[in-house]
Amino acid sequence: MKPKAIGILIIMVLFLIILFQNIEIGSWRLFFWEVRVPRILPLLAMFFLGFVIGAIFQRDRP
Repeated sequence: MKPKAIGILIIMVLFLIILFQNIEIGSWRLFFWEVRVPRILPLLAMFFLGFVIGAIFQRDRP
């Protein structure tokens, strides 16, 4: 395996561990509303948002 693939695998395993430790319900206050969602949903949303932004702004390396 290439070192980059090993690094990505380690990061994904750590990410999954963090996700599954945050399954309990949390509340978020959004302006006038209070939303009760599992803490895993905002973490997943931020992960995918970061992935999309990284894919859009990736640099071409020579």
